[in-house]
Amino acid sequence: MTVRRDLQLLEASGHVRIVHGGVVLVRTGLSEPAFEAAGDAQGRTRIGVRAAEMVGDTDAVAVDAGATPYEVARALPTTFQGTVITHSVPVIQLLAERRGPPRLVALGGELLPERQAFVGPATLDAAAQLRARTLFLSVAAIDPRGMYSCSVAEASVQRRLMDIADHVVLLAGHATFGGSAPALLGALDRLTAVVTDRLPPRSIAGALSLFQ
Repeated sequence: MTVRRDLQLLEASGHVRIVHGGVVLVRTGLSEPAFEAAGDAQGRTRIGVRAAEMVGDTDAVAVDAGATPYEVARALPTTFQGTVITHSVPVIQLLAERRGPPRLVALGGELLPERQAFVGPATLDAAAQLRARTLFLSVAAIDPRGMYSCSVAEASVQRRLMDIADHVVLLAGHATFGGSAPALLGALDRLTAVVTDRLPPRSIAGALSLFQ
């Protein structure tokens, strides 16, 4: 009862909004997550809009953490009545605040603050019980040998999401081409499609063409 009373006070003060099963933060000031202010926002938006066009109205999709997957979630049309599986806190909040939101499956676990995402054994166990038609994947770096993430913990969750998806669509901003990151996620042959804002370098384009 004390928790319920405190949440009601927080809602009355405008800090949170009570929803079925919990609460979501009410954004004040900046309307988007902190990562939206960094990098090539226009490029991310173009990628997100194009990727969202690949989603059917009743599909079950998995959305990775990060700025570009967030743009996919934001670009989902109001007609979308499918399911979104995600470990991204900003995506969870964005979709929970929608009027008539889609079915949302939030993968909990240990919060990775710099990525605003859940990772760890609980996240992996939750994802293993699910199935998605398409995963929209974002990585830190790509080269002809494969895809890379910033941490082993994050790569483990991404790899599990790849395992439960029928199709894996890589969301690749041009900054990821030839970049550097320490955790190997997987080879390029795991990908079904790539959505990017610029043509990749010849070496990466050649590697991708081998798997078409």
